[in-house]
Amino acid sequence: MTVTSRARLLLDRISVYGPMVEVACSVLSERPIATEELRSLMCPGQEEDTAAELMPFLLDSGLVERARGRLRLASAYNQRWSAQINLLALLHGRADVNYAFRFIWEELLDRAEWAGTFLDRDSVWPVINQVPVPGASLPHLNANRMASWMRLASWIGLIQPERSNSFVLLPTAELLLSLLNATLTVDDESSMIDWVSSVESQFCRVTTNPGTLHPGFSSALSILAARGCLEFTTYSDEHLYQIGPSRVTHITLRKGIAA
Repeated sequence: MTVTSRARLLLDRISVYGPMVEVACSVLSERPIATEELRSLMCPGQEEDTAAELMPFLLDSGLVERARGRLRLASAYNQRWSAQINLLALLHGRADVNYAFRFIWEELLDRAEWAGTFLDRDSVWPVINQVPVPGASLPHLNANRMASWMRLASWIGLIQPERSNSFVLLPTAELLLSLLNATLTVDDESSMIDWVSSVESQFCRVTTNPGTLHPGFSSALSILAARGCLEFTTYSDEHLYQIGPSRVTHITLRKGIAA
């Protein structure tokens, strides 16, 4: 998988714990902070290596920017969204070497035989390495880069890990609720085709092909509907999406759902 770019590959640098990124974004949502002050707040008494990894990741990911000698949330950061889906949106739009994150995700969705099963990390990355990237080439995957992708995707909530080296393509309820709150208005009915388009244009692909939700997202939506978080409606035979046992054309997010 080599894009001509000076950007640093996040998959070579993501040993930082996701919750630390989340806390740092929360701190910076209150006010810009000098680098050393944020370092001392985030890593008091810890090894210098921890802070040395966290600060560059915040900047290289696009979550944070420098201004007048201080760190602040980047202008692209939407404070109504969680840190996870802010990062997902940023990665979705990358056209440099960090397009690798999105490319891996979409290749995983494209393979029907990988849906709903536990995937072994070291069985996946050699297969993805054989796939040509349209108009570009990306850094080759290896066990370490795939492990980094798993850590990042797991923190975002795209996948659910099973032991250290395997995972399943099933989004977490927290991620799905965040996406729903970011793209729907509570109690306003929206067409499924519009909702899917909104998620795929801003955050990540959720379909295996036009009109077909990936089974992981279909299952997660079914679970939320069973909890009363969502309501599905069918009005016609056009633009139907299979969600569990139901064929659905419209979706409504109900009140009381936390982002």
